[in-house]
Amino acid sequence: MRMTEQDYKRLTRKARKCGLTKSGYIRQLIHDYKPREAPPADYYGMTRELKEIGNNMNQIAFMANATGLVDEGMYYPRTRI
Repeated sequence: MRMTEQDYKRLTRKARKCGLTKSGYIRQLIHDYKPREAPPADYYGMTRELKEIGNNMNQIAFMANATGLVDEGMYYPRTRI
């Protein structure tokens, strides 16, 4: 496959951003798949932390409901008509 120096540099840059080899990047394009850039390095760590926070909040809510520490009237006030 022949290409200009500029196209080769562009291919190299795009493949690197996607975490692919140049040939892997081209293969995905041939199969009508548009490669996406890889997420930042700390993306998976942040996602894991958010899931842990959500899990902790869910456990707190469960215990508060199970022990009757939640005043349902404060969270679901009656609307006046």
